[in-house]
Amino acid sequence: MSRGLKLAIAAAGVAALIIPLVLITRSSALPWEHDYAAALAQAKARNQMLVAYLYTDWCTYCKKMEAETFPSDQVKSQAGRYVWLKLNPEKDQDGAKLRQLYGVSGYPTIIVLDANGERLEQIEGFMPPETFLQALSGISTQATSVEALKAEIRKQPGSVEVHYNLGQKYLDLKDYREAANAFAQVIQADPDDRHSKNELAYYHLALSVASLQEYSSAHKQLDVLVGKYPDGKLAPQATILRGQIFYQQGEIEKARASFNQFLQKYPGDEKVALVQRMLTEIAPGLPLSASH
Repeated sequence: MSRGLKLAIAAAGVAALIIPLVLITRSSALPWEHDYAAALAQAKARNQMLVAYLYTDWCTYCKKMEAETFPSDQVKSQAGRYVWLKLNPEKDQDGAKLRQLYGVSGYPTIIVLDANGERLEQIEGFMPPETFLQALSGISTQATSVEALKAEIRKQPGSVEVHYNLGQKYLDLKDYREAANAFAQVIQADPDDRHSKNELAYYHLALSVASLQEYSSAHKQLDVLVGKYPDGKLAPQATILRGQIFYQQGEIEKARASFNQFLQKYPGDEKVALVQRMLTEIAPGLPLSASH
């Protein structure tokens, strides 16, 4: 996905894993907090964003970020603009709490919160100083931030486009409940689909509630999607998603039937190879995002 400020950090080559020891031992010189409540209180008192850095002891790119990014002159010069929180989810209770709350699955992860503790952005992967600062600057100024979109909705409560963008933003942040609410608002605000967003909204709504393990609701949304748009551009993906949902429900044969249905109906689709692989290597934990 490439919505909002979402940053895709490509994995570096093997050579990049070799970090000189002298770099690892450098101090970051940032005023790190190690208590979430204290950091949030600071952010609120100073009306600043809170930058939460989640790391582990074994994470090579965390060490690289601590050696190259945080101690850089560029980053240190901006230290006073943010409240800094450093947590190890494998050792710190607050870190474990944030990992669970925001679905953190890789490290390093940067979670940026506003002064009220609402998540604005979540970025996974190593970033050099310039990229890191650009990300922070963009989060505070981009109109695609959650807070800005919510403010726009207060001005235009019936705006289909803004509700849709907010849903996309929440989906990026893995806040599936809020994403589902936003996509439902898209459909409610435009029942006649004058803005041509409903097909996408139904699909993303199904994906969101499925990610919340509300499988019955997800199937219902897919039923509506296929019923309204039987030849729509998302019909193939909806078939894959249904198979994935069946699989997560433990309905293996129904999952296989959905995948085979996809192969029969859409033999020229670009995801044929993916579905063939899922059929041959079907295993527990098949990610819902595979069809997205």
